[in-house]
Amino acid sequence: GDANRQFEQVNNFISRGVDGIIIAPKDAHTIIPIIKAANRAQIPIVVYNRLPAENKGTYTTVVADNYEITKNTVTYMCELARASGQKHKAMILIGDLGDINAVYRRKGFNDAIAEYSDVIELVAEIPTEWNQEKALAGVTNALQANPDISFIFTSSDFLFPSVVSALKNVDKYHPIGHEQHIILGGFDGDAMAYTMLTNGYLDVDGVQNVYYECN
Repeated sequence: GDANRQFEQVNNFISRGVDGIIIAPKDAHTIIPIIKAANRAQIPIVVYNRLPAENKGTYTTVVADNYEITKNTVTYMCELARASGQKHKAMILIGDLGDINAVYRRKGFNDAIAEYSDVIELVAEIPTEWNQEKALAGVTNALQANPDISFIFTSSDFLFPSVVSALKNVDKYHPIGHEQHIILGGFDGDAMAYTMLTNGYLDVDGVQNVYYECN
């Protein structure tokens, strides 16, 4: 998770004459000098799970379609909202917008709810920068300002601890079928999200097929 350390590691690999490099970069911009260093050494480089920002380097990227996965996930949530026969106020937890994955997930969310403007009103966009403390504070404040929020999407399951904590603090964390259940959706497919799905608290999760990506 440290861009400078990644650069040092790659330079070490290059000096050792490796035949190839696979890297999950910290972000879309700090990967660029790493790609160029590998190119100068004529060592193939594969960038995993994150598209680099535009550059003239040569590389291969393996990445999930963050936009489509998010749009499909949020569309499912919107269908649940429409089926309820009620209008819903929505909240999205946004990732670090310096991360292209977060950008595509936000766009997928916005494009999905745009088709359901008759039932979905976006009232809170929480900038988290992938940070739990910021997420918790943002969700807490949004629920205070809009206590009738009933539709929440997080751009990463990593932030569910903050979402659940904030909901529990105002007695709004209820299972599917409860009259006060808040429609919940996420992105990634981590262990907490799986538990929430099996326990009946999470409505839907957009999951990256990591095994397929690795293959």
